[in-house]
Amino acid sequence: MIHCIENTMRKLITNFMLRKVGTSWLKESSPETFKVAVEKSKRKDAPQVYKVDFIHLADFLFKPYSVHNTKSLFDKLDSAESIESLNLEQLKEYIPKSNWQRYFSEIVDCEDSFLDSRWRKLYDLRCLIAHNAIVTKRDHENIKQLVEEINNSLDKAIKDIDKISVPADDKEIVAESVMSNINSLYGEFIRTWKRLDTFVLKISKLTNTHVRERTMPDGRIRMYPVPRHILFRELKKTSLLQPDLIEQLIYLQNFRNRLMHAEEMFSDSEIESNIHLAHECTAQLNRVFELSMTRRAIIELDDNVPESMTGVIRLGRVIVEDIEGVHERDDLIDNSEFHDMNELVQYVTSNTGVFSENVQIAH
Repeated sequence: MIHCIENTMRKLITNFMLRKVGTSWLKESSPETFKVAVEKSKRKDAPQVYKVDFIHLADFLFKPYSVHNTKSLFDKLDSAESIESLNLEQLKEYIPKSNWQRYFSEIVDCEDSFLDSRWRKLYDLRCLIAHNAIVTKRDHENIKQLVEEINNSLDKAIKDIDKISVPADDKEIVAESVMSNINSLYGEFIRTWKRLDTFVLKISKLTNTHVRERTMPDGRIRMYPVPRHILFRELKKTSLLQPDLIEQLIYLQNFRNRLMHAEEMFSDSEIESNIHLAHECTAQLNRVFELSMTRRAIIELDDNVPESMTGVIRLGRVIVEDIEGVHERDDLIDNSEFHDMNELVQYVTSNTGVFSENVQIAH
């Protein structure tokens, strides 16, 4: 009975990850204790889900985790000007939930706490059998009852798994949650990468390259986040980051994707090397960001625009002030034509690394 219920649990996890998240699930997601369980497994050649011991299988389905880090919640609260400016539904996204709550609760009328408690009771009884201890008739009856209660829910989840929909954006989150716990080095790299990626996003906001407009079928304009490979391409056009730093960021982004989605395995030394590189890049990005926040730019408009070019704006002079002094940016004075001040300011921010709010237009 225990052998069957254990394999049923493995079947559900495998079906969910392969069909709903992707074929590379075995290197991709799970809550905290999944990681140590796999690392310590003696079943080295078995599929990943068969390396995890009985007790830790429940962690994958029933252990809560958050899809957002706590710091971003604090930032959201700190920047709020009033309680009305906060979105309750967005705040609820920070509440830790298990994979069962997120994806299975709608198709199986059973609480994750109910199944989790019974799985752990069954584990204690399983250990009696595994260690050749005495199993009483009452123990046998308890095992039978626990297996039946758990099996009813797992069977229904397997049969109705096609009714589960994992949004495209959530697949990465589910994958990372398992991945970062399946191996401690994988987890350390992902945490380091996320911190690095936060600085990439901060710097892209300086030049307003992190989002783009998209016209919806109904005519509404919607802003959507720019994919990282395009964002790096846009940053290459600016003078914010050195070309070799951008190449390192592109390499780390590709390594992260290979780690998450490829079927290849990486040595500990290769992962450790990339963790070190990510830390170095983060330090460089932090310096760039801090410098950009202290940098100021003064723009003077070209007064010699011909009357026939009504509505056209040109730069006459750009002065940049930072901790290193005052710099004339004559290279930006090239008769480029702009049709509104926002366009002109974005051009200056892209080429100077000055935050748009720190650009002053002299009159």
